[in-house]
Amino acid sequence: MLDLLHCVFGFQKDNVSNQREHIVHLLANEQSRLGKLSGNEPKIDEGAVHVVFSKSLDNYIKWCNYLPLRPVWNNIESLTKEKKLLYVCLYYLIWGEAANVRFLPEGLCYIFHHLARELEVIMQKQTAEPAGSCISNDGVSFLDQVIYPLYEIVAAEAGNNDNGRAAHSAWRNYDDFNEFFW
Repeated sequence: MLDLLHCVFGFQKDNVSNQREHIVHLLANEQSRLGKLSGNEPKIDEGAVHVVFSKSLDNYIKWCNYLPLRPVWNNIESLTKEKKLLYVCLYYLIWGEAANVRFLPEGLCYIFHHLARELEVIMQKQTAEPAGSCISNDGVSFLDQVIYPLYEIVAAEAGNNDNGRAAHSAWRNYDDFNEFFW
């Protein structure tokens, strides 16, 4: 799943490796809380996946409810274990490359919502292809096409704060940018 997302959105290789380890640990920890599954084959319990999915995407679900906006899935009960894992992977890959944009949690929800919708369209074609939102002249890069432009705007505004001496009305901070995504 992570390799597919790397191919489609151009996430950085090290981010993919880090998030693979992160997600495996989240699932293993949750599985250990639920107890061992019967049988000899190593499996991930649906309950563990659901808990990790619910905790990881809780803010996104609240964001959708607040707007009101329908989540990218029609019905949470109809989501397969694999689809839940795919959304968890996508969310953490976005988060992993977000850097200072992580301070815009509603911005991350907005980005996740639109990338997940784009991923749905790509998956319906049943052919892995680069996402249009992340294509540049140099290839496919989520960081260059999505995070960096947003970061540049936030950083430019921070430069207007005159080392914290400017009136709040003279510049926008993270809270102001976050409100934009409501």
